[in-house]
Amino acid sequence: MALRKVSVAAVVSALVMGIALPAVAHGENDARALMRGVEVGPYTVTLWQVLGDHGSTLPPHLIISFEDEKPTAADKVEVIVDNSSRSASPSSSSPGSWETPNSVVGDQVVAVAIETENGQWASPAITVPKLLGSAIPMQILLALAVFFTTGAVYWLAGRTIRIVRFAMGLRLEKG
Repeated sequence: MALRKVSVAAVVSALVMGIALPAVAHGENDARALMRGVEVGPYTVTLWQVLGDHGSTLPPHLIISFEDEKPTAADKVEVIVDNSSRSASPSSSSPGSWETPNSVVGDQVVAVAIETENGQWASPAITVPKLLGSAIPMQILLALAVFFTTGAVYWLAGRTIRIVRFAMGLRLEKG
């Protein structure tokens, strides 16, 4: 009987984890806009900070998305962080966007600079706000939720079986 309980718990846990693991995949909730719709010369840009602590395998980095007109690969797009320049390259994951290999942390000053053959422009500098979030990583919270849900389902199934056996007049086993 104990082996059957352990087997059922293992199967239920595996099924729940199989369903829940796609929830930690990279998505739009992994990024936040640091500046949105800012005019930089002839371009309208949005600077996104991709967060790497939400269970994705994507490292933290910055994405500069362009609204209408987009620079060519020959143009130079940079993110200036605390007066030091970080070059950006066309993004492989976000069409029409550029990205940097590094991210920023709270209280750093950030601006976007674009240089083309027609001139060079820079956005107004902003200070990156600190992240307000859980001290517990998302994967641990998800694992705890799965653990407690599995325990609740197992307990509820046991109680249901006992009620059905009692209603049918079957002998109840101790345990």
